[in-house]
Amino acid sequence: MFAEESFPFADTYINQQTASPTPLFAAWLQGFSTTSSSETNTQENGTTASTENHQQESMSENQPIFGNGLSEENSENMQLTIADPISAIPLQTVLQQDNETTPEQRSRSDGKRPECTASLDLDPIGNIVSPLPSRLEQLASRTTTATESTHPMVTRSKAGISKPNKRYAMLAHKVSHPMPKTVTEALKDEKWTAAMNVLGSKWVFRVKLLADGSLDKYKARLVAQGFNQEEGIDYLETYSPVVRSATVRAVLHLATIMNWELKQMDVKNAYLHGDLTETVYMKQPAGFVKKALPNHVCLLHKSLYGLKQSPRAWFDKFSNFLLSFGFVCSFSDPSLFVCVKNSDVIMLLLNVDDMVITGDSSKLLSNLLNELNKQFKMKDLGKLNYFLGIQAQFHQKGLFLSEPKYAEDLLFTAGMKDCAPVATPLPIQPDNAPHQSQLFDNPTYFRSLAGKLQYLTLTRPDIQFSVNYVCQKMHAPTLSDFHLLKRILRYIKGTTTMGISFNKNTDCKLRAYSDSDHAGCHASRRSTGGFCTFLGNNLISWSSRKQPTVAKSSTEAEYRAMSETASEITWIVNLLKDLGVP
Repeated sequence: MFAEESFPFADTYINQQTASPTPLFAAWLQGFSTTSSSETNTQENGTTASTENHQQESMSENQPIFGNGLSEENSENMQLTIADPISAIPLQTVLQQDNETTPEQRSRSDGKRPECTASLDLDPIGNIVSPLPSRLEQLASRTTTATESTHPMVTRSKAGISKPNKRYAMLAHKVSHPMPKTVTEALKDEKWTAAMNVLGSKWVFRVKLLADGSLDKYKARLVAQGFNQEEGIDYLETYSPVVRSATVRAVLHLATIMNWELKQMDVKNAYLHGDLTETVYMKQPAGFVKKALPNHVCLLHKSLYGLKQSPRAWFDKFSNFLLSFGFVCSFSDPSLFVCVKNSDVIMLLLNVDDMVITGDSSKLLSNLLNELNKQFKMKDLGKLNYFLGIQAQFHQKGLFLSEPKYAEDLLFTAGMKDCAPVATPLPIQPDNAPHQSQLFDNPTYFRSLAGKLQYLTLTRPDIQFSVNYVCQKMHAPTLSDFHLLKRILRYIKGTTTMGISFNKNTDCKLRAYSDSDHAGCHASRRSTGGFCTFLGNNLISWSSRKQPTVAKSSTEAEYRAMSETASEITWIVNLLKDLGVP
């Protein structure tokens, strides 16, 4: 298929070969001199190489290598030596021999173009191929004149059309756009400096309040502009586990019935402890630009708030410390860590930089707090009081969880702080409400309020169904849907202090209940199922959602709800095993 009379296309690439060989090419040529000297010693010691050469020469005189198409003149010039592999011929020697060929010989060889040439894996097409003694003879025969085909097919080789094979273009040459070897070299070139993804930064100012709404402190934080980062270049993994609400309730249930101490800890500037494995550059922050070097950038070694990999870097840093201390990460929830030493048990719940620690050993707990203070900047918040926006209140019968501050802030955001409360979150027949076909003019406002209601369901199972019903209308809310949303807010207005309670006088027996309607959605004819699970008398988890497929009967809808309940029970059982509950 390609012209291979010259090896390897010396006429095409002769101008690209440098006068002095490169270090790699010189080392390659030096290896052949060692091979030649070793072969000479072998011949002097009386090996069988000469016998093989004699047999091969006699064979080449009597028998063509590539069939009947080889002329006698070319066969006399072909001398094959099995003891000298073709790969041992230096490229420089081949080029020199090709250049010494007379013009007459070149024109005579050019007139005898083969139809096809032998590739690395295929035999010539259109010729009568005779058995070859070995694979090495096939390789050696490619340096001789190729066969002349008598096949009537017109090929590119017969027409004088040829193109170089890229597999043989291995000569080293200078590139037109060299790449920098070091960062210092890249910074000297304006083109590479412009290509570098240097992130910006900004200062963010916040006022942090306590659970009762009073002032806690002022916070000023430098945040990197991570929205300019490119995946695969500036960061790889970003996922960081978040604790499940059912896991938090299960741990609080155990701590309540066992009378364990519940401590709350906070890590100061948690993301700043994470170690970066990627190369990230950032401009000098505003107000702290070095006057002598205003154009210099910062090379980040630690993670910053705003970087996409900061949550994962912090979680890896903290989880590795816990594992070295003796904790074991729960398989059911990666944010739960359990440490068992002798007969002492400690449980730690981690949610970003907030953590809750409980256990039956005060000594082991104090040792953990000392080690945490050595490795990180910790803040001891004392007894559990305000965690994940949930207020915890201890009483004689157990623990009470609620979100009164969050509910009041939600009413203030919706402009319904002084609205009239109602007794139920939804009417009896919400599908029959008026204005079903009129679209709401501000769907973004509707989605914002509906999304904030979902977080309130962490301690309010009484509004789980109504919030789920309203959230199903997010894609195209109507005026009727907005009236239903306002009714839920009016219900919250009269029940801001409601929540869930954990009684200490109960056991750890797992119970679950499920229910479902049939074709409750008039648009899709799908059913809505729900369940709730209890540990003793304490509510642990609940759910209410539309089923993914249409149920043909009410029995099928009930079985689908039971299937989801069984999945939740299986997960809770595995979680209790990690906690050591029999």
